Amino acid sequence: MNGNLGSQTCEDVPIASPIILTEKKCPKCREVKTLNNFYNHIGRSDGKSAHCKICDNGRQKQYNSNNIDKRTAMVSRWKRLNQAKTAASRLRDYEKKKNKADYLLRNRIYWLTRARLKRGEIEKPHSCMFCNTSGRIVAHHPDYNYPKTIIWICLKCHHKVHNEGKLVKKAIEFMRKEARL
Repeated sequence: MNGNLGSQTCEDVPIASPIILTEKKCPKCREVKTLNNFYNHIGRSDGKSAHCKICDNGRQKQYNSNNIDKRTAMVSRWKRLNQAKTAASRLRDYEKKKNKADYLLRNRIYWLTRARLKRGEIEKPHSCMFCNTSGRIVAHHPDYNYPKTIIWICLKCHHKVHNEGKLVKKAIEFMRKEARL
């Protein structure tokens, strides 16, 4: 066929540009909504779930209320398999309540730092000050009494700074203390 398509050659056929969707119709509520109203879904061709967030949340609530025993069993199983995580979470909650003034100070400094970044008063570097890797860089305040003293480090180094064994030990102590009660 020597590359001819009727009277047109391959060079004459226009190449279609990809279609970029900005809206999608939910099959349940039948409303056309912007893509940010749909959850991400890797398995779908457009990368978004079929139903909008509102319909999907309603479906999930309906499922949870119809399957209370199944959901309770799933949550119990997860807690049993992740005892250290749940103990650490309870410990953090306990310490927040115990050290409310400390927690409020840390929270206030967090929001002040965000505001300073937004206003352009400080600039966030692109690499970690410790290991020099790029990625998600976070602000670490060595002393909350000096909120302008910031060390910009990656999440891995930030976890090392805070959790160098302390959190795991505290979680185990907390679990033992709860078991005695």
